[in-house]
Amino acid sequence: MITLLTALYLEAEPFIQYFQLKKTNTLKEFQLFVGNDIQLLITNPSSISAAISFTQLICTQSFTPHDLFLNIGICGCENTNYPIGSIFLCNQILDSTTQMAYYPDILYQHPFPETSLITVPIQKIQKKEKPFYIENKPESSSAHNISLYDMEASGLYQAGITYLKQHQMLFLKIISDYLTPEMITKEKLSSLLSQALPSLLSFILTLLKRSAPEQIMITEEEGTLLHSIAETFCFSVTMTEQLKQLFLYGKTLQLPIYQYYSDSFYLFIEQKSSQKEQIHFTKKEGKQYLEQLKQSITSHISSHLCGNKSTFSP
Repeated sequence: MITLLTALYLEAEPFIQYFQLKKTNTLKEFQLFVGNDIQLLITNPSSISAAISFTQLICTQSFTPHDLFLNIGICGCENTNYPIGSIFLCNQILDSTTQMAYYPDILYQHPFPETSLITVPIQKIQKKEKPFYIENKPESSSAHNISLYDMEASGLYQAGITYLKQHQMLFLKIISDYLTPEMITKEKLSSLLSQALPSLLSFILTLLKRSAPEQIMITEEEGTLLHSIAETFCFSVTMTEQLKQLFLYGKTLQLPIYQYYSDSFYLFIEQKSSQKEQIHFTKKEGKQYLEQLKQSITSHISSHLCGNKSTFSP
């Protein structure tokens, strides 16, 4: 079963029509449309509304570890270099209110660039407050140094993770504006979604035909290496989670990720130790190492997904 989650009916309408979904009264406060192996929940805008509706859905149905939940919707973008209509898969969700970061596990191959997403309160949207500031905003965890903004994702993730695994939730966002939501009309939104629909449907149909992903485990040897890296560079919990997620993603794609982590780790230490009498790394140097690692791995993964079988090199 795949459950689509949208905030607005306009976002849902193309999928309702394509999959011939029928409205049901299972949930009294929210609109739910069902079909064969796919259903769609309209959560309504705001993080709180999204969390409440998602929780109600999960608690009224029986789901398996193989079921997937796709949040699909429009978002604002602060980088005007990316065209309106661009689709991104979010590998990091930041909550501007709580300052918390969340990391969905992306275990399925896909055609979309990845980036971070910041969830902001609906009040800031209504008051046209911008930029939407998040304290200690991390550098982008993807090859695309941009920031997307929505109003629901963190609420959905926090509600869902209580009952689901990280890999069961996917967040797909379509750039609709450059932090000027007042410029969006129903006609523009409908046109935008029509353009994005073929790519989104192709991905959804591929997921419907998929077999369940194998559970990717970290071995004792791999865990020891990850612990050594995190401890050496004084990684925070968030940085350690990023380190682990990148490792699992590379392992899922059957890349020689352990060898690369090991080689890059010891090479970095060797380079820095030659400049110091004692090997002691600051958190700033740890961030530098992690950013180098992320840039190299995400670049290689992008090449891998495009069919380029280039080899890793630290």
